[in-house]
Amino acid sequence: MDLSLRRLVSSGETPRPILASMDRSELRTHLEHLDAAVSALLKSSPDRCHFWQAFAGMADVIEDGAVTGDDAQFVSRRLDEILAWHGLENGDRDC
Repeated sequence: MDLSLRRLVSSGETPRPILASMDRSELRTHLEHLDAAVSALLKSSPDRCHFWQAFAGMADVIEDGAVTGDDAQFVSRRLDEILAWHGLENGDRDC
């Protein structure tokens, strides 16, 4: 994940990302990076819960960058495709 997207701002105990909106090209690029990271993330995660937490965190950054309804639908479909390609489904998230 390209952390240049994120600017952390301390809000008490927990920093939270503040994101700028992304155009379709930027969304596509970040989705491609996430797709490329899934195999390594699966291998390096001590368990599935760890994988799902990491995947969800990266996916949230991308979803937050989608400002139009069409872009949000595009991101949602693409995330489902990425999971399916790697033999995973959102329903697998039993954490």
